[in-house]
Amino acid sequence: MSLSGSRPYVESRPWRERQRHSPPRSTLTRCSITFWSRSAALFPMMLPMLCSSKTIGRTLSVGGDMSALAWRSLSPRPSFMSRKRPTCSKCGKAKSHWSFLILPLTLAGWTYRCRGGCAPTRHTAAYPGWMDIPEQRWLRSYAAAPIIVRGQVLGFLNVDSAIPGFFSQSHAAILRTFADHTAAAIENARLFEKVSRRMAELDAVRRASLSLTSSLELQPVLEAILEHILRLVSADGAHVFFYDGERLTFGAALWAKEIQRKPFSEPRQKGLTYTVARSGERIVVSDMREHPLFQGQSWDDAIVGLPLRVGGQVVGVMNVSFNGPHAFSKDELRVLGLLADQAAIAIRNARLHQETRRQARKLAALIEIGHDVSATLDLPTVLERIATHAQDLLEADDSEVYLLQENGRTLRAIVALGDYADEIKAATLRLGEGIVGHVARSGEAEIVNHVESDPRSVQISDTPEEPGALMCAPLISKDEVMGVMSLARAGEHDPFDRTDLDFLTGLARQASIAIENARLFATEQQYAVELTRVLEQQQEAARLRNEFIQNVSHELRTPLALIRGYAELLDDGELGSLRPDQHEPVAVIARRTRMLTRLMENFTAILGAEGQDSQREPVDLVEMARDLLTDFREAAEQKGIALVSQIASDLPLVLGDPLHLRRVMDNLVGNALKFTPRGGSITLRLTQADKDLVLEVADTGIGIPEEQLEQVFERFYQVDGSMSRRYGGVGLGLALVKEIIKAHGGGVSVSSRVGQGSTFTVTLPIHT
Repeated sequence: MSLSGSRPYVESRPWRERQRHSPPRSTLTRCSITFWSRSAALFPMMLPMLCSSKTIGRTLSVGGDMSALAWRSLSPRPSFMSRKRPTCSKCGKAKSHWSFLILPLTLAGWTYRCRGGCAPTRHTAAYPGWMDIPEQRWLRSYAAAPIIVRGQVLGFLNVDSAIPGFFSQSHAAILRTFADHTAAAIENARLFEKVSRRMAELDAVRRASLSLTSSLELQPVLEAILEHILRLVSADGAHVFFYDGERLTFGAALWAKEIQRKPFSEPRQKGLTYTVARSGERIVVSDMREHPLFQGQSWDDAIVGLPLRVGGQVVGVMNVSFNGPHAFSKDELRVLGLLADQAAIAIRNARLHQETRRQARKLAALIEIGHDVSATLDLPTVLERIATHAQDLLEADDSEVYLLQENGRTLRAIVALGDYADEIKAATLRLGEGIVGHVARSGEAEIVNHVESDPRSVQISDTPEEPGALMCAPLISKDEVMGVMSLARAGEHDPFDRTDLDFLTGLARQASIAIENARLFATEQQYAVELTRVLEQQQEAARLRNEFIQNVSHELRTPLALIRGYAELLDDGELGSLRPDQHEPVAVIARRTRMLTRLMENFTAILGAEGQDSQREPVDLVEMARDLLTDFREAAEQKGIALVSQIASDLPLVLGDPLHLRRVMDNLVGNALKFTPRGGSITLRLTQADKDLVLEVADTGIGIPEEQLEQVFERFYQVDGSMSRRYGGVGLGLALVKEIIKAHGGGVSVSSRVGQGSTFTVTLPIHT
């Protein structure tokens, strides 16, 4: 029992168990220093008031152990200690589980620990339980007052004297007063320590937040957070691991007072780190030797594993460890939780930043690939660029493009990137063989993150057998599989995910377009070669035809001229009178001879227009049109057709062959005169439209059906076969018009309505 009447309770448990529940030693040390600085002045004040008291001691009990934290004495402080286990004289119980007991605190310690009502006496010699220790034989009276804070006895303030019966109730009151002051000092010190610790926690969180906002690079942010943790809780090591839902990968570490580039040890599948990652719950281990997760291990340290959460999902684990056993306080766990949240935010921000950068790179790659696909039709070059982008952006070790062979049953890699590219190119896969062959047959993209356990996998000759991940996407065009694009990661690797597969599928589409374009280009090239050959044959045939026509025209020109001359002489009676029955046959001969002559002239004109061998000079179409109307006026009057002129004045010249251009006008007006019935009209217009001269010949003749307008300029085409019999001609006049105008850089068109007439329009560029 203490002098104040208090009966403090101190739990009696083995040292190891009590140590687990005691505050950290660093905390006790800080409290002791602060406590001494605030209350040491009490002891000089107490000595005069307690007269001849030999010693004043102050004892704190922490976790069931008592230690002398302060000592003031008129005589030297004894330095010995006792480990005896005395018994209580009243209750007879053994004083078990004693820790360090520094004399002369024996009686105070005994009273403090015994709950059987033991109390000090005014004369130590009369007290049955007093221990006879040679260095304490001078002590005759003893007094102690409990130090009570918030109803809890933290220790004793004790005094002793060599005078028997020296201490009275007045001394006890003074001692209790000073004990109360000591308790207030301790409470103030602990509150100050708590505030200081909280300020340190807030500062650590603030610094971690500053690290988050100052950089989007994950590694320096995590390392800064680990430094704050070790500084704040005086830990010996800290690790951060990333978690993808299946595997843990190293993030950052700080141990042996240095930033480390590898973990102290790799996480065990059934160890603390994986357990925290999978459960999402914090695990606190004060002594590894007594925790089931560390059975069979030789470690005797302490560790806490904290899940790093983002949006309810565990993205990593942070471990904080201490050398030797350590009792984690609530304050420590709270601040570690706050810093773990900061680490989780850092991981989220860094991943978002990395994903944004990756998406930007992917978009740039797709744009570049699209440019490559449209810029070149060299298939191996385009596919190698696509495979290179895929390997780089998806962080793969190998990248291949397989194409289905002409037999439709085998696959060969026409592009292969990686350490075993030559071996892969040399191999042949059957359709359905291996994972690649299976994708080619099914036409479905696929991810296999553990190829070593997939029964479909096949080993390519001269390549090592090792675990890895494989991702394949089919090359499809017009619903047909042309090949497969594949990526592989070897050894210890991050798994492929759905985002990776979607991007590879996009690249496969680009590759399919490139393959289809290359094949179309090859087909077009082959077609162009064939077309060129046919065109050359046609050109040769046209040359032979023209040469034949020229030869025939030349050979027929002289005989036709003689026949025409004699036929006209006979028809005119210049060679004598004809019998009545001879006039008609001679007239037919003369008419047909003139027709053949015009035909030969048309042939010659067409060939001349095609060869563009005519002489070009400035031509006045106004003068040529007026001369034309004068020449056709008599024929028009004989048929009862009105010939109308609408020619603008001061029109510019055109550059052309005057003979050919006159033939164009002759043919257009001649056709109009031929197909316009009596009483109709023919109008010739000549105007300027911008940089062209426009010649129009409009009639009120029989017209042309709309569906036949585009064919009237073809050689030997006639709207109605009976027209050749009724109106004459072989269908070369309009064809000749088109050839000549085309050769002069102009154009010709027609508009017509059946029964109302036709209008032919010719445009020729102005000579500048």
